[in-house]
Amino acid sequence: MPLLSELTREASRQINFWEHRASSEPPISGIYLCGGDAHLRGLPEFFARELGLPVERSKIWENVFDLGHYIPPINAHDTLLFATAIGLALRGLNASVL
Repeated sequence: MPLLSELTREASRQINFWEHRASSEPPISGIYLCGGDAHLRGLPEFFARELGLPVERSKIWENVFDLGHYIPPINAHDTLLFATAIGLALRGLNASVL
């Protein structure tokens, strides 16, 4: 899997950079996957094994809405496709919870 190996090398490089250049910040303690490829079977486990960090798929709606009050009309599977757009919209609103 050359593509996954390359992604792993780049992720490792970025983690290393963060830990050495941003020493005043807390260390990276885990990774959240988003986007359509985050649904690939075994991907979180692969990255966790290769990077030595907990890796999980993002739970987009749980971090945006109070699901006890509102459930958006987009299924949980598709939310990973919209993670970047949702994050940018929240950033534009300067809000963490709607």
